[in-house]
Amino acid sequence: MVYTPWCVAASIEDSIKGIDYSMGLGVVAKKIKDRKRSPKRSVSVFLDEQVISLYHNYNGYRLYIINATDKDERFDTDCGVLFAGTKAYIDDKWQSIEEKPLIISCSFTYEILKTGYYWEFHVPKFTGEIPVKIRYKVYAGGTYIYSNEIDAKINRGQLTNKTSDYPEWEKPLEEH
Repeated sequence: MVYTPWCVAASIEDSIKGIDYSMGLGVVAKKIKDRKRSPKRSVSVFLDEQVISLYHNYNGYRLYIINATDKDERFDTDCGVLFAGTKAYIDDKWQSIEEKPLIISCSFTYEILKTGYYWEFHVPKFTGEIPVKIRYKVYAGGTYIYSNEIDAKINRGQLTNKTSDYPEWEKPLEEH
């Protein structure tokens, strides 16, 4: 299994240009520039289908957590880590592929995503022989938020039911 940094930080060029960032210790919340393109009055998770290059010949996707509501949104974390579950639709049900840590900061029990801002993470592109739909789930505000679905391919060996390493509130729930 390959682990990569899951968060994106602001560049020096962005600072010089005066781009509006809300800075955290690990991940940078960026201001939504075009509210017409973001979901109306919701906190959402969006998985971009465009493949990006990650470290040493690995591919991935951009995963966005967007707060288009009128209030700041609290995300419970475990030592600054927000867990995102990767789900594959296989055998007529959603099953876990893996749970990924999305590092937001250092040692806080929660993080706040301000209204009108989003976080961007990089997540792996799975490869395999079985065509499936995949989506991500994130825990926020006492409920799970699911991303859009995209086409992917996996192998059965990538499916998992592991839950022991996750905080009680983040243990996977029965999927529908």
